[in-house]
Amino acid sequence: MRSSQARTSSLERQIREYQVEVQKKYSIAAAALVFVLIGAPLGVRFPRGGIGMVIAASLTIFALYYVSLIAGEALGDAGHVPPVVAMWGMNAIFAALGLWGLSRMGREMSTARGGGLGEWLSALFSRKQR
Repeated sequence: MRSSQARTSSLERQIREYQVEVQKKYSIAAAALVFVLIGAPLGVRFPRGGIGMVIAASLTIFALYYVSLIAGEALGDAGHVPPVVAMWGMNAIFAALGLWGLSRMGREMSTARGGGLGEWLSALFSRKQR
């Protein structure tokens, strides 16, 4: 009786691990789209900090994603969290943050980098006057 219970628990653990792996494959593929959602507002957010600030923020976001992926995998394998929640949780959080950033990005009129419509039009009209 004990051997069949041990075998059953071992098979349940293997099933959970396989379910986590399947969800992990899909969630990593979807993470590319999530990173695009985060990357667009991030590129506009640090205009004066230069490329260094954008790279530092990007590496921080990636490190958070990677740590959460590993932690979610461990929680899913142990059976503490369902595999779908374990692997897709951070994608959902980052996607929500990226959509929020995109919604805020549309309200900006210009950046410190220049190149806005106003500068383009003034350059066009100054050439016409010459």
